[in-house]
Amino acid sequence: MVDTQRTLAALQALLADNSAGDISAQDVRDMLVSVWTLNTLDEVDTPPISPDAMDDEFDDDSFDTGLWSDINIGDVTKTEANHALVLGGGTPVDELQGIYQTVPAGDWKFRAKILQPSIDVSFFQANLFAAVSTVSTTRSIGYWCDGLSGIRTLTRTSPTAAPTGWGLDISSFGYPWVYAEIEWDDTAGDIFYRSSASGLEGTFVEWGSITSGFVPTIIGLSITNRHALHRGAAFDWFRRIS
Repeated sequence: MVDTQRTLAALQALLADNSAGDISAQDVRDMLVSVWTLNTLDEVDTPPISPDAMDDEFDDDSFDTGLWSDINIGDVTKTEANHALVLGGGTPVDELQGIYQTVPAGDWKFRAKILQPSIDVSFFQANLFAAVSTVSTTRSIGYWCDGLSGIRTLTRTSPTAAPTGWGLDISSFGYPWVYAEIEWDDTAGDIFYRSSASGLEGTFVEWGSITSGFVPTIIGLSITNRHALHRGAAFDWFRRIS
């Protein structure tokens, strides 16, 4: 038999009714390897039993330089402590500054949990981004502090170029974190952007997609400091979902 970790919804469907005696030994095994990690309030946060090689839980108090590379990092600092990665400091600039990994071949989906920065900071962002390269065309989705506070998607022709934005979800105001998700459909050549303020399975809102002229080769985490009163942003984890 194999160990298959299932969500609460999957377990409920699997074990809904035993009147016919059709719960197998494998079904019971799946339940045993699932329930000890299952969080009924927030399944998204539960670390996978078998993490992907690109995953980072930021829980070992030592930044993994073998996993990540810098993109336009400048004088921004990277600190991993207290089960989070903090990108902070730096000169106030309207640029994308952060870390990245090379995307895998084929289809993929990544998520990151962003711990929201102080809401008194104007024009500050913490992002999950995808880019054509380290110097060309970046697209990001993340938390935006500009007096409204919420989730926004942005496009830049390069990490240092001024952004254009589309979409602002002020319903995420007041949540201590947001979840950002980027998915690539390699067959169709489409990239999708989604977010959730609650983190519950099935509540990710799709912001839209880009269907031409954008083939990402890297994905990562970044901040944008546009104001002298900038703060550092924290990321709880980064995971490949599929």
